[in-house]
Amino acid sequence: MASAKYRKHSIEYASRKPFSSAAFNPVLPVGNEAGPQFKAFFPDAFTSLIAKAQSIRTHRFDFLGRTIQHGREINWHLDPASMKEWQKKSYDEIALQYEGSPADAKHVWELNRHQYFVTLGQAYCISGDRTYLDELVAQWLSWIKDNPYGIGINWASPLEIGVRLISWTLAFQFIEGHLSQQDLEAIAKSVWQQLSYLASHLSSDKIVRTNHLIGEAAGLYITACSFSFHESGKWTNRGKEILSREILSQTFEDGVSKEESSSYHRFDIDFFLLSFIKSKESSHLFTFRYAERLQKMIRYLLILQSPDSSLPVYGDCDNGRGFLLAPSLNFWDSRGLIAAGGIILQNKDLANASLFNEESFWLLNESERNILKHGQPDTSVESCFILADSRHVIIADREAGDYCFFRAGEFGLGGRGFSSHSHNDLFSPIIFLKGNSILTDTGNSVYLGNDMERDYLRSAAAHNTTFSASWDFFESKRWFGWKKCLDGIILSSTRTEKEFRVRCAFKSPSLDYYTRTIVYQSGRHVFTVEDLFTRNVADIQTYFHLDHGVTATVDGSSLLFRRSGAVIARCVYSGRLNLKVEEGWVSKSYGSKEPSLMLHFKWNAIALQPEVFTFETVDQ
Repeated sequence: MASAKYRKHSIEYASRKPFSSAAFNPVLPVGNEAGPQFKAFFPDAFTSLIAKAQSIRTHRFDFLGRTIQHGREINWHLDPASMKEWQKKSYDEIALQYEGSPADAKHVWELNRHQYFVTLGQAYCISGDRTYLDELVAQWLSWIKDNPYGIGINWASPLEIGVRLISWTLAFQFIEGHLSQQDLEAIAKSVWQQLSYLASHLSSDKIVRTNHLIGEAAGLYITACSFSFHESGKWTNRGKEILSREILSQTFEDGVSKEESSSYHRFDIDFFLLSFIKSKESSHLFTFRYAERLQKMIRYLLILQSPDSSLPVYGDCDNGRGFLLAPSLNFWDSRGLIAAGGIILQNKDLANASLFNEESFWLLNESERNILKHGQPDTSVESCFILADSRHVIIADREAGDYCFFRAGEFGLGGRGFSSHSHNDLFSPIIFLKGNSILTDTGNSVYLGNDMERDYLRSAAAHNTTFSASWDFFESKRWFGWKKCLDGIILSSTRTEKEFRVRCAFKSPSLDYYTRTIVYQSGRHVFTVEDLFTRNVADIQTYFHLDHGVTATVDGSSLLFRRSGAVIARCVYSGRLNLKVEEGWVSKSYGSKEPSLMLHFKWNAIALQPEVFTFETVDQ
């Protein structure tokens, strides 16, 4: 089937006039002033970007916790984890593996997203060094030659094609005027082939539509809007239709992604915002409802910021970005995206000068950059939220550096049988005290290939939760999805000058005998976690996972937490609990692990007698 489509498309393409650069409409508002301004605004980021581009020129790549050095020719089908080569054949996305195949296609896909093509284009733009241009074109043509239409692992996933097309479109605008006619036509033909393939393989037929469809539609919309092909109008309209629908159906009214992952929430924003930017330069404007929901999604990023100016980790994470304009930034740093979104969407609350960074720079035109860069910084972010639809809770005293995040609503997108990127982490608090990260999420270091590790990472034991060993309300499916799961509910919340209290439970009659209450005592740097059972229940397990670098030592009836030898906080708990401080690990990026400690409490619940865990600072 793929070869028949290819023959048909090749005949159609050959009958048209050659593609010319005049037919290309760029996405980013990058003018001639961009290079000098970038070096002036961000000298350190300029140095880092050039260093990254130089590494790419040597075919050295760092992806997903691994470094791989390719030779003179890049092997576009090589899995860096196993050093096996994926077979050059047609693939079905839902059945990738074959006997002897690599375990996880993500490792080869990350290279083939070509987001570093943009880095090479930027390096050429801001330095004028033609070696970056020559390297980019050489890699581009190498990939086209080695990945014929429909053949190979890099054609297996429509999402990967969508992300790659966005990368190609962004990189193309930096070099379009410097390509030979032959190279230009070779690139344009491959773009057209991938658009054609993507348009006929969109995952819009899935029972539960996810970020995959959003990324595919964004790739279709942005690329078809930028390259003038015969089908561009049809593809543009299709992409816009899907994006307009999915931004409303895949997020709650308050703007939070229903996939229940901070990483994928930002992933979706990348696609929606870049599409919105592209629409401003075309006749395909999005509706007010689209812009309003996108503003809410970005506002969520703002209020979610932890004291270290990053997003808290919850749910799955594969380090995915819809585009990569600032390769030196920490993956969890979303400040530039927030600031740029505020300017683009004309939302003064989001357009905060203190958030302006190198990512904002490339998303804005010169006038917009000047407005943002020279505006007044605003640090007056509201501190305590219960988001009405998602039931996400953010409790913070931003001046004091105290912070807590947890979620207490729907388990995940699609619920029972689906919820592919959700973890069993309802009512699991992530806590900072005086700017110090105390309790964290274990994160996610693997998707495929290690079933035991994958199951553990999604389990209640890998989060800051309480559960009974006899419970069977949650059961994961292999790799993605949940055979069984329960939603959460907020039973009550109260807020006074002295405290903010939220009481939660599972939304199920079979679990109405357990509640968890999380309390913040304002001005005292104290969070308490209260677990209450209304009946006697044996063999209760409570886990709290300490951040990497935090140590714990017993001090009477409490635990002292230290970082770099200094006491930063303590945990006070009942003496009747059996505590073990166990070795564990956390993963803050896909493929990586860092050692950490976890507090493992074992106890028997006595009806109506709450167990209280107090996390507080210690006066020195």
